[in-house]
Amino acid sequence: MRNRCVAAQLEDTMFRRRLEIFRLFGFPIRVDLSWLIILFLVTYSLAAGFFPSNHPGLPVSAYWAMGFVAAMGLFASVLFHELAHSLVARHYSIQIDGITLFIFGGVAEMREESPSPKVEFLVAVVGPIASLILAATFLFLSRWGSSLEWNRSLLWIFYYLGIMNGILGIFNLVPAFPLDGGRVFRSILWAIKRDYLWATKVSAIIGQGFGWLLVGWGAVSIVRGSPMDGLWLVLIGFFLKQASSRSLEQVKIQRQLEKIPVSEILDTNELHFGPHDRLVDVFSQLEHRRIHTQYPIVREGNLVGFLPIMKVHALKDPGWEYREVKEFIDTDIDIVALSQGANAWQAFQKMRNRGLSSLYILEGDQHLKGWVTMEKILNRLKLT
Repeated sequence: MRNRCVAAQLEDTMFRRRLEIFRLFGFPIRVDLSWLIILFLVTYSLAAGFFPSNHPGLPVSAYWAMGFVAAMGLFASVLFHELAHSLVARHYSIQIDGITLFIFGGVAEMREESPSPKVEFLVAVVGPIASLILAATFLFLSRWGSSLEWNRSLLWIFYYLGIMNGILGIFNLVPAFPLDGGRVFRSILWAIKRDYLWATKVSAIIGQGFGWLLVGWGAVSIVRGSPMDGLWLVLIGFFLKQASSRSLEQVKIQRQLEKIPVSEILDTNELHFGPHDRLVDVFSQLEHRRIHTQYPIVREGNLVGFLPIMKVHALKDPGWEYREVKEFIDTDIDIVALSQGANAWQAFQKMRNRGLSSLYILEGDQHLKGWVTMEKILNRLKLT
């Protein structure tokens, strides 16, 4: 039962709803709706507490303006942190689907894990380094600007951003997965024992412990009269605990699926079409059947391409249904195919990363042996 729930969570990560606001260095920058909540809370806490206490005598509107600017600066800093991860990952050919800002900060959405301990280490460690560089820069500007008698409101914003980037950098160095420090720790364990799954398991267990520690610290803070600080510690602790738990579950799922060759879950009776079939015949056969993201196009037993169903659904010109399949096939077979020597985990990862519902299993270069569906993999997980 537990595996089924986690597998569903893993599959559902393909369908998160976010708003893209712009692109930076080719990366889509998105915000989750939860980001608006934290933007308001940070602005409010600064406008009502931090700035009036440290820089008294200004009108309320000025404090709100300072709070908003500082909050946006904080999220720009988080974006800088995640951008550092993304640029290093791209340097090592790890595909990044984008950067998303949400209630607990930000995340660079890597399509796959690092290929080696060295790459894992470098991708992870660059984020905290970027934050600490920002911390030093903002604190320097705060002190240097003070000697030059810059606007005091601006100096307090610089000071706040310096302190918060320092906290962000140091906190992320804690060796608790999924924090950057936890990933650094995992890379070290991985390099020592050459076992990625074991390294993930150990670092995730530490992450769970650290999450519970934050929850306990938060509860004590609430009891001692600091409800807001305590609540945030509790929320962050639960978030880290849950993220670590999901990583542990993924390790278990990966171990299970790696033991299953795709030949054991191969389906040989699914529909396939020829290059000269008409679209009207294709959709006639698909009627009352489960629709997949694409269908194989086969000639003399060999896979020559695939038909993306959404591409056909988008057709609006008259008589489209009488056109032949060959006009719409995609011939980049590597996107949708695996060799018959692959395992279920490799198939699961490829489908999840590419947003596919099925993959074609090939014997040799092109001979189609059958196909594997996400549904079949998840059903197999339920039985383990």
